[in-house]
Amino acid sequence: MEITKAHAANFLLARAGFDSERTSAQVIEDLSCLQVDPINVVARSHELILFNRVKGFRKQELYASLYKDRQLFEYWLQMYSIIPISALPYFKALQKTTDYRQIYADRSRYSSYRREHEADLTALMAFIESNGPTAARDIRHLGKGRAVHSWTGGNSHSALLEFLWNTGEIQISHRSSNIKYYDLTHRIIPETVLATEISAEQIYPFLLSSYFKYYGLVRPTWLNRSGRDRSKGLRDEFNRQLKIGDIIEVRIKGGDSKIKYYLRQSDLEMFAGSSPGSVAGSAGKLKILSPLDPLVLDRQLLLEVFGIFYRWEAYTPPAKRKYGFYNMPILFEDKIIGQIDLAKSKQKGDAKLNVNGIFLNQKSKAIDDALQQELHRLEKFSLEQ
Repeated sequence: MEITKAHAANFLLARAGFDSERTSAQVIEDLSCLQVDPINVVARSHELILFNRVKGFRKQELYASLYKDRQLFEYWLQMYSIIPISALPYFKALQKTTDYRQIYADRSRYSSYRREHEADLTALMAFIESNGPTAARDIRHLGKGRAVHSWTGGNSHSALLEFLWNTGEIQISHRSSNIKYYDLTHRIIPETVLATEISAEQIYPFLLSSYFKYYGLVRPTWLNRSGRDRSKGLRDEFNRQLKIGDIIEVRIKGGDSKIKYYLRQSDLEMFAGSSPGSVAGSAGKLKILSPLDPLVLDRQLLLEVFGIFYRWEAYTPPAKRKYGFYNMPILFEDKIIGQIDLAKSKQKGDAKLNVNGIFLNQKSKAIDDALQQELHRLEKFSLEQ
């Protein structure tokens, strides 16, 4: 199936659902998850994604859904993610599969880690049992564990908590000043969720569906950004759905002929209804997008469909940055027209959102007016506690 760039763009924009009446939990359900990043220069990336999709979104709405209502939890899906609580049984089932060691961790490495730190892990579980929600600073009386993940950095008390979180024995209870507090899983997750059984046959359709829900148009090499490209179960499920027509191969007219994209058959109706110029309510609208917004996350797709090369420069060495530390794509109507570098002021008593640079591929009074309006709206959100 061959599609035009304009048709692909409008499909992706239509399914993005900007300025909707949904709650944050409903948006995350529709996307399957929300990738998390800790950098807080304008706001955190996942907060910005919801800011653009939920009318009147407030940061506390997300944290109430996570830590009070327990509609959501944190785990690995699109990298580190916020995920609907209804998905947790799939991860419990996944942990029992042979593929799990390829997807998240080598089981033998986890087994050796448990043996190495058995005494401290046992003591940690007992401490949490007795004391409730626990942060790394509460367990300095215990030994330090080897880093489970590279960002932990050497031996730390956090590593012990992260190990038990990875294995599902504890969950994140809440955060205070972005410090994680963990508690026993059975005290965090609703009993009805823990009692739900998922068969091995249900795991891979769920995982595959989650990627299509997040991206819309999918490249096979992009199916897994946490190592699931090594998952035989996922590859087999992808090939099975392709064979029976539940997944359709798509090529973009005028794009790289070597690159194949895939679309779910169930999305064909939305695709057919998203012809160029058909995105309702987009006239005159401008959005400053999160660097990790699902719309721009696949940089190759972004280049082919919207004709713009984008690289988030927060993790780029300063000497190699072209657009700034927190450069964000600018969407106007149905086109990505440039980038803007923003940062909250660090001066006490003079809080504001500073514009460090604007880089536009096209200019007009309508764009300038819409940009100023959106900057005002974003500043109020950025400075919200």
